[in-house]
Amino acid sequence: MNGSIAILSSPFSTKLSPSLSQMDLTTLPLESMLFLCLGFLVLLVALLKLSGGEAKNLPPGRQGWPLVRENISFYCASRHSFFDFLQPRISRYGKIFTTHLFGKRTVISADANFNKWVLQNEGKLFRAKFPKAFSEVFGKYGMLSIHGDLQRKLHGVAINLLGQDKLKAHFLAEVDSMIRTRVRQWVGGEILLQDELRMMVLELMLKQLLDIDPSEEARAIAREFRDFTSSGIGCLPIRIPGTRFYRALKAREALVARVKKEIAEREEHTEVMRGDLLSRLLRQESRLPDEVIVDFILFLAHAGHHTSARVMVFAVKHLTDNPAALQQLREEHDAIAKDVDGGRLTWDHYKSMKFTQCVVNETLRLNGASLLVREAPNDVPADGYVIPKGTSIILALDGVHKDREKYDFPLVFNPWRWQSAGLPQDAAFAPFGGGPRLCPGSQLAQLEVSIFLHYLVTNCRWEKVKEDQAIQFPAPNFPLGFPIRLYPREM
Repeated sequence: MNGSIAILSSPFSTKLSPSLSQMDLTTLPLESMLFLCLGFLVLLVALLKLSGGEAKNLPPGRQGWPLVRENISFYCASRHSFFDFLQPRISRYGKIFTTHLFGKRTVISADANFNKWVLQNEGKLFRAKFPKAFSEVFGKYGMLSIHGDLQRKLHGVAINLLGQDKLKAHFLAEVDSMIRTRVRQWVGGEILLQDELRMMVLELMLKQLLDIDPSEEARAIAREFRDFTSSGIGCLPIRIPGTRFYRALKAREALVARVKKEIAEREEHTEVMRGDLLSRLLRQESRLPDEVIVDFILFLAHAGHHTSARVMVFAVKHLTDNPAALQQLREEHDAIAKDVDGGRLTWDHYKSMKFTQCVVNETLRLNGASLLVREAPNDVPADGYVIPKGTSIILALDGVHKDREKYDFPLVFNPWRWQSAGLPQDAAFAPFGGGPRLCPGSQLAQLEVSIFLHYLVTNCRWEKVKEDQAIQFPAPNFPLGFPIRLYPREM
């Protein structure tokens, strides 16, 4: 899926004679028209065999109509929910099945243990696979583009920078202060919650990544990040002004220049000690090259922005529709607010938010990442099948998280299910992926969401301004921005 159409040449094309090329096809006899149609079908079959190859012992499944394959079914179903595409195929073929999407043979798995095995064998039997647009927008050294030793090194750096100790020392106070201030500013007004949350989280990330305080300048930079992150997802890599891809590339250019400027300032003024992530990267003993640091910072901005903001807005949506869950959440946070008594939240307060974690887990289960994509660089024997070289493997997290064998009434928002000791916590719940590419910002995202919910439910009540039906593809979001009106909470 590279946004262009390949023009086939010899041996499949021949130059038409002038008389034939100028002929009105409506004048051809019926037999000639049938012959042309038959020839076209033969050509299609030949091309499909060349592109798909012969494969034996694949998981069961179907590959759809020639050329179209299952792309239309995938897109139409996934706009509402990827699970809508999965469910009928799982019922017919089982949790691991074969299809053909975006020009490639594809194995889709909603089997928790198989998915865990694939993720653990990243870099051995499988490799990460992302659309071309991702690689161009996030850079050749972005975490989505790199493999092998460099990927492991950068992933380790990210885990270290975003670990629990660093969250306590460098993140908690800033996250608490900014979210508290922003939520109180919303009270009494009507907002597009999704848009406001994305901007808020982006400003949080700017402070933590580059030590840029909230300001008009910060909001302008955050808008560049917004175009960079949202425009580069699920778009065709077409470099034409006005397209989403072109807008994402222009935003990348501006952001690269900005990060390079921040690096130059820190190198010029080494006496100034800053606690942001960029400064800590530059102070490391084995310093990374500047171009690697730039792409690394941009990746962290993308990952930190999308996950946190998405979970926040979907949590509010579910709480709006579930008064009992909202009431229990309020009771938990009212008790914490009395202990805080006007001060800021501490790490102990955060760790005491037990029901909040249930709400976060349930939101992640229903509205987390829908899928991950891997590729088999060689033939791989797996679970009694053989996955041929070059096959895409879609790990359907949505299918695992809505598996009736793992979760009772899996399509229902039920945070109380997470109070059960027998609920799966390993392979059957993997909202942040797994293996060597486990999301390094998972703890930060959960911290941000929990603190946001604290200040929201203790300061506000709200109502939806209009209904806004979520779509799930290419990323879960609300087309109208989830408009709500907020009022001061009556205690």
